Amino acid sequence: MSDYLSDEEQLVRIRGWWNEYGIKVALVVGLVIVAAGIWKVVSDGRVAAAQEGSAAYALYLDGTAESKPAQAQLIREEFAGSTFHIMVALDEAAAAVTAGDASSAEILLQEALTAARGSMLADLVQLRLAKVQYALGRGDEALAALQRVTAPGYLPLALELRGDMLFAEGSLEQAHATYQAAIDA
Repeated sequence: MSDYLSDEEQLVRIRGWWNEYGIKVALVVGLVIVAAGIWKVVSDGRVAAAQEGSAAYALYLDGTAESKPAQAQLIREEFAGSTFHIMVALDEAAAAVTAGDASSAEILLQEALTAARGSMLADLVQLRLAKVQYALGRGDEALAALQRVTAPGYLPLALELRGDMLFAEGSLEQAHATYQAAIDA
């Protein structure tokens, strides 16, 4: 008997396989094509939103003192919760601190913190918020804000700032221990 099948036998086997598995294979191929199409649409949408946000933020940075508030509001509305929103709030908070308005800076930093939930920028905002709260004479709130810093890159800075606050309050032993923890981190 021959090890090779005739053309007719091969055709019968292929038809049998197609009758058993053909619909399933076609369905899987169709699902893969649809999933790839959806992925592309979502990915393109994200890229377009990031490009629009980047352009809006660039306009904000290049803007004049008169145009910046309107551009900042646009970013808050169009890109709420984005990195651009956080960066605008941080920039405005820094300007408020420079102008000597720590209360406004605190409000802006709270806004940035709300927008930064789950972001690496949340720890940076916590550090800046702690500095402003300490400047406003609310040391306990400032120390609590520093306790919420968890990212390894920001932890030494938070510990150093905590040590500075403890030192300024006269808690020298706690300050020393906190500085040592900052060095170790």
